[in-house]
Amino acid sequence: MKGQLISLFLAATVLAACGGGGSTSTNPSPTPTTPPPPTPSMQGPWEIATVSATSPGYNTFIEVNLQSSGSSFKSYDGPVEVITKSVSLGNPPIGSLTYNGIYYDINNSCANSAGGTITGTVATNSVTYAYQVESGVMFNGQGTYDGTAVIGTYKSQTTNSACIDAGTFTAYPISQPTGTYIGTILFNNNVDNMTMSLSGSCNLSVTTGDMCSVTASGTISGKDNGTYDLTGRTIGNFIEIGGDGQKLLGLPVSYYCLRLSTVSEEPIILEDVWVGSNYLAGVLTEQ
Repeated sequence: MKGQLISLFLAATVLAACGGGGSTSTNPSPTPTTPPPPTPSMQGPWEIATVSATSPGYNTFIEVNLQSSGSSFKSYDGPVEVITKSVSLGNPPIGSLTYNGIYYDINNSCANSAGGTITGTVATNSVTYAYQVESGVMFNGQGTYDGTAVIGTYKSQTTNSACIDAGTFTAYPISQPTGTYIGTILFNNNVDNMTMSLSGSCNLSVTTGDMCSVTASGTISGKDNGTYDLTGRTIGNFIEIGGDGQKLLGLPVSYYCLRLSTVSEEPIILEDVWVGSNYLAGVLTEQ
C-alpha cells in the first residue's frame, strides 16, 4: 500500500467594518507540510524476493532473520535461499522439490554455495544491502521503502559466469506462523492426513541460539494415527521442525518447510530431510 500524503489547508477570513463602508481581507494559506518518508525497521524475519532479468523465469527467495543497530543491519544466523523456476523451462535439478509446475531448490545458491551473510544500511526510506554467499560472490541491492515493502534493484559483483545476475527485488517483513494447516503427507510409506498447528515467536535481542522459535502440534490419521508435538525454528518464511532426536509417531523426523506467502491461503511445502533432499513429503494449506 502506498503511503498517503495528507495535506491540511487552513484559511482565515476577517471581516472588518469602518464607518459607512466595509473591507474584507484574507490571510495567505500556509504551505502544506509533507510528512517525512517512512523508515523501515530492518529487524526480525524478512524475505527478499528477487526476479532475475538476466535469467528470465528464475526467481529467488532469500529468507533471513535480521538484527539492527542504529542505521545498520545484518543477518543473524545464515540466510536460506530458495531458487524457483517453472518446470517448463527445463528439468528440475537433483535435490529440488516440485509443486504445481514450479520447482523449489532449497538452500542452494550460485556456484553451489549455500548460506552466507547479509549486511546493510538504512537512510530514511532508502535501503542498501550486500548479500555475500559462501563462495564469496557478492550481490548488491538498493531500494526504497514505501511503508510496506522495500522495492529496488540488485546486481551481482562477479566475473563468474555461473553467478552473474541482475534484476528487481521486493523485501518485506514476515509474520510468524500462527494458525492451523491441513493436508496430506507421505509418512511411513503411507499417504496420511495431517493437521498441524503452528505457533512462532521471536526474540529480537537474542545473542545465542535461534532468533525465532516455533512449535508444531497436531494429528495424523489414515493408515497411521496419533498425535504429535515438534519444535523448531523459522528464518523468514523458512520453517525447520523436528530433528535433534524428535519423533513423529515413534519415527525420527526432520522437515524443511517453505511457507509460500505469495499465493492465496499460504500453503507450506514439506521436505523430509531424513528421506532425501528431493522428497516432497506433503503440502499443507492454512485454514
